Amino acid sequence: MDDIVTCAQLAELFRVAEPTVIKLAAMGVVVRASRGRYELAASIGNYCEKLREAASGRAASKASGMNIVDESALLKREQRKHYELKNAELERAVVRADDVTSVMQAEYGTVRAAVFAMPAKLAPRLAILKSPGEVVALLESEFFRALEGLSTEAGVLLEKIEQRQGLN
Repeated sequence: MDDIVTCAQLAELFRVAEPTVIKLAAMGVVVRASRGRYELAASIGNYCEKLREAASGRAASKASGMNIVDESALLKREQRKHYELKNAELERAVVRADDVTSVMQAEYGTVRAAVFAMPAKLAPRLAILKSPGEVVALLESEFFRALEGLSTEAGVLLEKIEQRQGLN
C-alpha cells in the first residue's frame, strides 16, 4: 500500500480540514511525498498512533508540554516532598525559617533593650565611682547580665519555636 494522495483526499479520509492536514505534516504526523502529496499508508499509521497517544493521555498538553503520565509523576513527586517536609516538621527534624526569625527577633530585642537601657541605668552609679577599674567592673557586670538573658534563653528557643508552630 504505497499510494500517494492529495491533501484534499487525506483530509476527507481523516475527516478534517485541509489546513489540519498541513499542520499534521508540519508536525511530522502526515508523511509528505512531494508538494501537496502525501504517503497514504505511513500517514494513516502515524495519525492512528497520534490518536492513540492522545486517547491514552501520553500526548503532551499544549499548556505544560508534558503528557498526563509525566504530569502525574511530577504531582506525586511534589506531594511526596510535601509530606516528607511535614513529617520532618512533626518529628522536629526541621523548623520553619519564619518561626525561627520571629523567635530570634524577640530574643535579640530583649538584649537590645537591655543594652540601650544601660546608659540611663548606670549613669548615676558611674558618676560616683572613683577608679577606672570600678567602672570596667560595673560595665562588665551589666553587659554580662544583658547577654546572660540571651545565652540562658538559648535552651528554650526550640520550645518557643515549637509553641509558635503549635507543636506543644
